Parts: sequence; structure tokens; C-alpha cells
Amino acid sequence: MFSGGGWLADLPLSNLRDDGVQTGYLAYAAQSNTAAEEDTCFDIDHGQPVPCAGLAIPDGNWSPACNVTVTRANDADFTDVVATATGEVYPVLYPLGTQPSTSPYLISGKPTIRLPKMPFIALFDPVHVARYTRVEISDPLNPDGYIRIPRLFMAGGYEPFYNMQYGARLRPIQRTRVRESVAGARFFDERAPRRVWTLEYDLLPQAELLASMYEMQATLGVSRQAFFIFDPADTVSRHRTSFMCTLDDPGGIVFSSYERGGASLVLSEVIA
Repeated sequence: MFSGGGWLADLPLSNLRDDGVQTGYLAYAAQSNTAAEEDTCFDIDHGQPVPCAGLAIPDGNWSPACNVTVTRANDADFTDVVATATGEVYPVLYPLGTQPSTSPYLISGKPTIRLPKMPFIALFDPVHVARYTRVEISDPLNPDGYIRIPRLFMAGGYEPFYNMQYGARLRPIQRTRVRESVAGARFFDERAPRRVWTLEYDLLPQAELLASMYEMQATLGVSRQAFFIFDPADTVSRHRTSFMCTLDDPGGIVFSSYERGGASLVLSEVIA
């Protein structure tokens, strides 16, 4: 249950959840009344203690100065705090040496114009259990005068014992339709691309293979959503490599050697 802050009645906080009916479509956004900090915060009562490895908001109309704080607690007054995480939505994205001398990002490394789509991700290590979550968004000078966020994702996490094998592939799948006239002119129905990860895992212990890798695929199927984080320590390219996704045709698991095995995962970005 969501509470707190000041949010439009037509775009309420309940739009942030995947309740099995809206299926997490990003069009169901929540929008605050203003950009004031007393409006751009909210609490979540999960009804019972739940595990949390991380919280992600896949996109938002953030400004470059936006900061977000996530607090987890055992009580509704947030006096018994279990974990907290805070960070800027737009960290350094262009390290020194990656931009030409004329770039406006050369010194700061932070974008100021043509802002890329940017998720906010808060990770907790170790995974903890708590009933209440508080999200505080600080962006009072947002030029839009409000905060609009399409989805909130929070869950426990799974990190395989062995990392994915070399050859992992990240592709921007093009959805733009192309038509060609008789004379040869090409016409484009431009559509946003969809990022897709193709991953191979092997040599995972049999117990993990069954209890984690197989159970994950069986639970998610092709419709339930996950949030894939390529490298938890990499904040520079996190927005390029990490995103909310679904599984394309879960392929199950393969027992490749004695008491060990692997799996192939194809992760397709949720873009709408």
C-alpha cells in the first residue's frame, strides 16, 4: 500500500505497481502535484516483511541535479531503520578521455543537455528483510515543475555462483519499419529500439541450478518482469547495460557435467 507525498488523483502512486492486471506497463505513471520535496516522496507498506536486494525506478523526468534516498524499516514511523541507500540519478557518465575537447561534458562528465534515459537503482548488500519502504526524491528545481515516474521495481536478487560466460551479447534490436517506393526512396516508421541481452551460464552447482536458475525461469515465464543489472559496481554505464526485462522463451537448464550445469537466457527490455 502506498501513502505520503502529494500525487495527482489521475496519476496515483498505485500506477507504479505490477498487480497482474496492468502487467507493469510503463504508460501507467505516477505524477506529483509539484516538484517540492514534500510532494515527491512516498511510503510503501508491503503488508509483511519482504526481502530486498535492490530497488529500481526504470525512468523518470529527472533533472541532472536529482537525488533519491531509499530507506527500509521495520516500523511505519521509520525509527527502526534496517537499511538506507542514497545517490544522484545522473552520476558521471562520461569519464575523462571519453569525450572530445569541445564536449560540454569534458570536465564534469555529467550530461546537461540531451539527457539519456536514466534509471535510478539502489542496491543493498547484504539482502535484508523489512516491511516498510520510503522513497524520497529531491529535485525541487525540476524544469517540468513535477516528478513523473512510470514504475517501481523492488525484489530480492539472484547472483549466480559463476558469472556469465565470455561472449555475452548486448544488442539494440531495431523496431523501425522501413518501406521502399518503386523509385527506391526509403520511408521510415521510427520506433524506439529494444535492448536484448543474450547470456550463457555453465558449471553452476546442481543445487543452485535447480533452486535458483530453474525456479527463476519457471516463475517468470515470458510475461513476469525482472530487472537485470550487468555490473552492480559500474555506475558509469549502468543506464546502458541494466534495465527492466522479460525472458524470451525460457530455455530451462542443461546438466553439462557431473552435478553441474548451465542455462541460456535471453533478456528483452520492457520499453512501454
